[in-house]
Amino acid sequence: MFNFEKLDVWHEAIAFADWVYTVTRTFPDDEHFGLTSQMRREEG
Repeated sequence: MFNFEKLDVWHEAIAFADWVYTVTRTFPDDEHFGLTSQMRREEG
């Protein structure tokens, strides 16, 4: 079975997700349920 965790793109996606969470923590409280939730939402 292929180990996807060895892919560079996987590491970049994890770093991007960490960045999104870091940035959205600095948003004002009134944005926490609007823009923040949209930015953190996973596409499924």
